[in-house]
Amino acid sequence: MKFSDISLQDVNKKYSNKKPIILKIIDVVFALYILLCVAYLVFCVVFIKAEVIGVSMQPTYNKNLSLSEDYEKSIYKDIVFANRFEKGTNGDIVLAQVENELVIKRIIATEGQKLTLQLESDGYYYYYLTNADGKTKKLNEDYIANNRYAMNFEYYLMFREANKDIVVDEGYPNRTTILIPKDRVFILGDNRGHSNDSSSYGAIKKDNIEGKVSFSYEYNQNFLSFLWKEFCSIF
Repeated sequence: MKFSDISLQDVNKKYSNKKPIILKIIDVVFALYILLCVAYLVFCVVFIKAEVIGVSMQPTYNKNLSLSEDYEKSIYKDIVFANRFEKGTNGDIVLAQVENELVIKRIIATEGQKLTLQLESDGYYYYYLTNADGKTKKLNEDYIANNRYAMNFEYYLMFREANKDIVVDEGYPNRTTILIPKDRVFILGDNRGHSNDSSSYGAIKKDNIEGKVSFSYEYNQNFLSFLWKEFCSIF
């Protein structure tokens, strides 16, 4: 018996050329579907998606939401995505579990660092950070915008009481210094007058951090934004 000299590759090529266009389109669609499924799984594994609720991080997030406005009725929302594999460091914004609630705050100090809340000549209190090498610097907190007004004497008293167990130096009523314990971080909201954070409940465990915020977007509830929200809701 004589066999024709033809390879499997030639057969596949010949079959592919005769394949109906509709089947080729189905192949492409199926490949894209598999790719999207893989991307979806990777995205879900790496990131946590969360909607920023309230005004505690203004003006960084929800900057268009007024204090008197019902959040649920607001047309402006902010969505953040946090990397589960990054815990963040000084200045980073993170998602954390605090008292069984997922919150979004900014890391101000980490373990081994000293944090001082000090009164200055303008009548407001400012944070100073001292690293393990003994170098102290005033925190440049441009991100809190006009929320400085809330850092008054009442704020100082709240901070002092919430962190009394880790106070290492004090010049009451003008200054209090705390030492952040091992495996803990000190977190604050950017809107100092309307944020429940480490100034009121103390430093939290680093393990409570769910992830570092990597990117975000703001949307308003017009039709296109509504569709975008619904699409992102699958994540």
